[in-house]
Amino acid sequence: MKFLFSNKTTQRFLAALLVMSLPFYLHAQISGEVVYKREIHIGENKFWMDTLRFNGTEFSFIENRTNQQWTTEEGYRIYVHAEDKISFWDAKSLEVIEQQYNAKKRRHELRKQTAHVYDWEIHDEFKTIGKYKVQKATAEHPHPKLYTITAWFTTEIPVSGGPCVIWGLPGLIVEMSIQGTYVGRYIMESIVLKPVGSLKPTEGVWVEEKGALKTDKSALQDLLNKEGN
Repeated sequence: MKFLFSNKTTQRFLAALLVMSLPFYLHAQISGEVVYKREIHIGENKFWMDTLRFNGTEFSFIENRTNQQWTTEEGYRIYVHAEDKISFWDAKSLEVIEQQYNAKKRRHELRKQTAHVYDWEIHDEFKTIGKYKVQKATAEHPHPKLYTITAWFTTEIPVSGGPCVIWGLPGLIVEMSIQGTYVGRYIMESIVLKPVGSLKPTEGVWVEEKGALKTDKSALQDLLNKEGN
């Protein structure tokens, strides 16, 4: 499948149609595991390995790393926190669940999150990564607009997923870079097509989404202010 459009409005309209039709044309039985090399460049090159598991329209992105600390040539100390996190999403139902370890409370916590729908612009640019022919697509993080995403995807693996709950393209994201408040690059190190078990995380205590908690506090404060007047 190729996209050779010159008009940006047409590109976005067709990309939106593709997102709406993804569950109907993606191979429901295709499943497997992708390992991404996650690179950051702050003072020196650092990287971690993250894993994406998929089964049809369901995905699970797994981040697991220890605390990292180093000093740049300019003398700045960089500290990256440890992470024990699983992000699950379903590209059909738009269900998103996050399982994360809370070091302070020494427990895993489960949260329902908001599914972001990306307004992809698919470009007439191609290259080869490994054995896959890939095509360029760009988008901004929709809410809030924190960063710009540049992704290279392949329709040879027809699953609508990639790192960090970034999805909506008609093929697997093989390489991706993020520029903005967060800077990083992901590139596929390996992929194995195989049966995978249940992807939805279940370990931990259910807690309220942080955004909803802030909204409730704000509404309560507004009520108190009204009563005070």
